[in-house]
Amino acid sequence: MKALSRKMARTVRLPVLLLCCLAGTADGVFAFTNGGMTPELAQAMSRSPERFSSLLCQQLRYLEAKVLAAGRICQRSDRARRSFPDARSCLSPDEDILPGPAKDYLVLLRQTIDAKGCKPW
Repeated sequence: MKALSRKMARTVRLPVLLLCCLAGTADGVFAFTNGGMTPELAQAMSRSPERFSSLLCQQLRYLEAKVLAAGRICQRSDRARRSFPDARSCLSPDEDILPGPAKDYLVLLRQTIDAKGCKPW
C-alpha cells in the first residue's frame, strides 16, 4: 500500500510541478485557470463594447494600446509605448498569444475605429 501511495504521489506531483514551472508566476497560474485572461487584461477590457461609439478617436486608440499592453503585446508605435511606461515587459508582437475574449474585444474596438475613420497613432 505504501509503495502504491508513493507512486501516486510522484505521478500527481509531476504535472503540478510542470504547470508551476511553465506558468512561472501567480499571474501565469491564474491565466491557465481563467482561459488566459489575466487580471490586468480583464481590467483593461472593463469598458463595455456598447460604449465604444461614444468615445473619441484618441480614446479608442488609447483603449486599444491599453488592452495590448495588458496582454503583453509589444507596441508598434512610439506613442503607444510612451502611454504605458510602467507596463510589464512585452512577450511578443504577435497578437495570437492573446486569449479569445481579448481578440474578440479588439475586433469590435477596431471596427469602431475604422467606422469613425480614426487615424493611426
